[in-house]
Amino acid sequence: MENQNILIMCRKCGRKSPVSQMRYDSNGKDLICINCLGQRKIESPSIGKSVKKEGGETMKYFCPNCKYRFSRKKEVGFPGVCPFCGKSGVDKDSATSADSLLKESDKFKDI
Repeated sequence: MENQNILIMCRKCGRKSPVSQMRYDSNGKDLICINCLGQRKIESPSIGKSVKKEGGETMKYFCPNCKYRFSRKKEVGFPGVCPFCGKSGVDKDSATSADSLLKESDKFKDI
């Protein structure tokens, strides 16, 4: 395809890369190269956890297109597009952990 030969400047490092090597940053707006995306993932080990942090609660999100899970501070709001694949359809992550299911089932063991 001709479109994959188009070069786009990475918003993080400033280098030009083919469009096929670009992904949306966590803000859902800026395109960054996959090298910078890989560095960002290593630097943020708290992705996927919904805990109270300084500055507010985080919300967990899930992209059904690429199966990417990520989180954002609640006050930032709903992202609209996936920061990894750039497609719309991102939903709030409603995955329930095994621990929470076990705790919930303890309520019903005496019934």
